[in-house]
Amino acid sequence: MTMRILALAVLAASVAACGDESSITNVGDVPYHVELRLVDPLTGDPLPVSGGSTDWPLGLPDGPVAEITYSADRITPAVPLTVRVTGAGLVQAEVDPFAEEGGGDVDQAVVEIPLALVDEQARTVRVDLVPPTRPGRAVLTAVLGGVSASVGIDFDLTDVVLELAAGGGVADGATEVPVTVRGAPRQVVELETSLGSFVAPGFTTTASLVLQPDPDDETAGLAQVGLVSDTEGAAVVSVVGAATTWARVDFAEVRLVIGSPAAVAFEPGRLIHDVCVVLNTARGTVGLANTSADAEVLDGDAVPVLDADGAPPPDCPAGDFAGYAVFRWAADGTTDNLTADWTGPDGAGTATVSRRVTGAVFAGYDGALDSTALDAGDPFLLLLEAELTYRAAGGLAAQPAANVPLEFLVVGAADPEEVFADTRTSADGRASAVYSVAAGDELQVFVQPDGWSSIRLGSAP
Repeated sequence: MTMRILALAVLAASVAACGDESSITNVGDVPYHVELRLVDPLTGDPLPVSGGSTDWPLGLPDGPVAEITYSADRITPAVPLTVRVTGAGLVQAEVDPFAEEGGGDVDQAVVEIPLALVDEQARTVRVDLVPPTRPGRAVLTAVLGGVSASVGIDFDLTDVVLELAAGGGVADGATEVPVTVRGAPRQVVELETSLGSFVAPGFTTTASLVLQPDPDDETAGLAQVGLVSDTEGAAVVSVVGAATTWARVDFAEVRLVIGSPAAVAFEPGRLIHDVCVVLNTARGTVGLANTSADAEVLDGDAVPVLDADGAPPPDCPAGDFAGYAVFRWAADGTTDNLTADWTGPDGAGTATVSRRVTGAVFAGYDGALDSTALDAGDPFLLLLEAELTYRAAGGLAAQPAANVPLEFLVVGAADPEEVFADTRTSADGRASAVYSVAAGDELQVFVQPDGWSSIRLGSAP
């Protein structure tokens, strides 16, 4: 260890009030007296000493203050007061009244305080201790003219407890597992982890936390830091210098589950299904792709994972999942192979899952017909109004077949002529056509939806 000796300049002081050095005698036994005590720097209360030592929590920003009271049985020549510590450091904080401010360093330090006068009057100097960074014992000694006093200080982590949220973590590189540290307030606790990194103040394997006093109980301190990992496995979080204080966090790999398709809407010739992908993370993005030419993922681009708040939507797979994403998949009784891909927030972590699924069968259309003669004569104009409806399928009730491409097919004995015809149903499933019809001719009216067989609506007029 390096020894630093800090000589403190002597303060100018009036000696007249205390006597003239010419009158000092130098006879007899050692006349000096030294008392050494340690006090709390915040409260000023003396620290209890048992067996020649006291305890001090390791990691507090300040160490205890050494108060050294000295005197002599008679006026003596000026001698220095030496304060020495091993296992810690010294900082001269206050001297009264015959020394001035100085400083020290850690591990081992000496402060030599020149004294202008020593006599029967008890005087006190104060020296601050600089705590070490690791647990251990420091010994503080004050020496004056061959008389000394010593006290030991045991620097220990006091009542440090680690608390972890139940359930472990997920190795997505972003979801934090809170690590709570409890112990004596104001002390600094150093944490280290065998896997992953702490998120504050940076992504490192160590973290330095100051335990803040609990507002409800200032005798208790606490601090919290998040731990993340992009690698599955067990992380051991421990307190530096206290090997017995540790906790384990198990990081699971990112897991995806593709749910069963649930029919939610009709589309011409097929059913739209919701496909829910659930994950054990609420971070990153998920995309969905299929392989069948007879089916289609309508929105397969990667989308952000939504926080499930512990309860994904009803059509999602049941379980304790943290996040989900919902995609639309269109099919008509088709068996398809779906693949969900997860990408972590930093773009590095990935996970994939595949599942074969079968869509609900499209049941087809029902149709109804109204006809209205627009004028009289031979021929005359006849308005045909078709109403197309999706048949109930996949758990969905029948409903108007909106926006269906179709073609009117009209058959009559006198070759009716089409004047106008809609090529697509409206939002309410209706389509109209106007035909020139010979008087007395009976028409058979059909419509043919795109990709579907023709449907007979009825006869007209």
